[in-house]
Amino acid sequence: MLITTAIALVGDGILGASQVMLISESEISPANLLSLVTTTIWLICHLFVFSGSLELIRLRGYQTAWFASVMCCIPCVSPLFLWGFGIGIVSVFLLRQPATKALFSKSDG
Repeated sequence: MLITTAIALVGDGILGASQVMLISESEISPANLLSLVTTTIWLICHLFVFSGSLELIRLRGYQTAWFASVMCCIPCVSPLFLWGFGIGIVSVFLLRQPATKALFSKSDG
């Protein structure tokens, strides 16, 4: 999950920079503005999944890790959908286990 999100963040950064350059070189059109807005939304989603992945590794923030795992299963959020979907499903399944919940509660308290 962490690797796919890191790849997405790099891609979003490059795409966002190119959109800003395109808008600054030409007049602002609705298509350019829409593209910039959607890139910003995906960047925010990828940042959330990245932070959830870090929470999962550190065994903190159970809900954040669970929601990030679910978001990793959404085709539009993961750049490598099949890999992200498989990892997301496995992590959601493992996060629902009582033993995993106990590990999160131990590290929180």
